[in-house]
Amino acid sequence: MNSKKTVAFATLGLLAGCGGTGALGPSSPASQPQQGNEETPSQFETPDVASPDVGDELQRLVELNIVHVGQLVRDYPEGAMNCYGPCPGFEDEIAEADARQAARLQQLVDIATEVSSVTLNSYSCSVEVIDENLAALDGLDIVEVFGLVEEVPQNNPYCYNTPCPDDIEVADEINCQRATALATIVAEATEL
Repeated sequence: MNSKKTVAFATLGLLAGCGGTGALGPSSPASQPQQGNEETPSQFETPDVASPDVGDELQRLVELNIVHVGQLVRDYPEGAMNCYGPCPGFEDEIAEADARQAARLQQLVDIATEVSSVTLNSYSCSVEVIDENLAALDGLDIVEVFGLVEEVPQNNPYCYNTPCPDDIEVADEINCQRATALATIVAEATEL
């Protein structure tokens, strides 16, 4: 083989690996390898099937207004992503890990939806307990957790441009409700 062709193929392989974003979304058709047999499923089909669900589930979790969340945590086998993206030979393991994490996220969102309106528990509302629960939820390695969604009372011109006592009380109650829901989510999600 011509050395120029070898260098060109090697360079093309490196460049193709650099195009990945790390998201669970579908790959563009240009970046997917060509299959010789049309009946053989693509190596990326499983993530494509799961990716819309992940986006929907993350949106549902955000809409509950309990915690600020980021992306789905990916738990790939060691070395699976060392090739400027997915390494050849790890496609099935990556797809299985993505599907497992998507299922865990769905279970977490179902739990959060069920407990989003629990009865207030003032013990759960202390800063220390909230921090512990946030760390526990983040420690499940399902989704990135950035903090409790906090209701902030707005300044009111009728209270000298500061929050009125009634507004502060309402905000505190909402925040305590969210903290109680967080504590309940953590208690029920420990087995995920």
